[in-house]
Amino acid sequence: MRAKLFVPILFFAATVFAQSPQKHPFTFEDMMKLKRVDEPMPSPDGKWVVFSATDVDLEANTKISRLWIVSALTSISTGGGGAIWSPDGKNIVFVSAVYPDCKDDACNKQRDEELKKSKVKAKIFTRLFYRRWTTFTEFKRSHLFVVGAFVSNAQAPPAAGASTPPRDLTPGDHDVPPFSLGGQDMYTISPDGQEVAYTSNVDE
Repeated sequence: MRAKLFVPILFFAATVFAQSPQKHPFTFEDMMKLKRVDEPMPSPDGKWVVFSATDVDLEANTKISRLWIVSALTSISTGGGGAIWSPDGKNIVFVSAVYPDCKDDACNKQRDEELKKSKVKAKIFTRLFYRRWTTFTEFKRSHLFVVGAFVSNAQAPPAAGASTPPRDLTPGDHDVPPFSLGGQDMYTISPDGQEVAYTSNVDE
């Protein structure tokens, strides 16, 4: 897990509400069920993140803090955002801008390095929608990715290499979502965690 991509409290919030079959207004008691997460610290090798999570016991009027450790969910070079947890807490779906003809992250990383080193900075746009506000759509497309999530108590850290590479759910030369101002819009995960619904425009 990288702190710039995901916030650990999302897992605990998703877990609490995934276990509740009936919808009801968010109450003070519900808020107290959420773990208070702070002090995330990455390990020197960048493979782990340790943070403290505080549980509130209303009946006993106490708070207990425990340390948790999570593995890096992803080291994808293109970064990511708009992360949502599956209802069962096993997977994370997020958005990342990638080159549509690349089949893996190594290809994306190589292309980024080649563009950075290139002395040619001129750009040619041959189709719309090439500009939104102050940003330009160049070579990359926004795709949906899924990666397995792993959260563990610090007393029993997961085995090294337990995580799997993120998987591109929407390959091709189109954007998912077709337009976004940030956040988790235009895509969601089914209640059983087996399907993802999203909006896309594949019209050439």
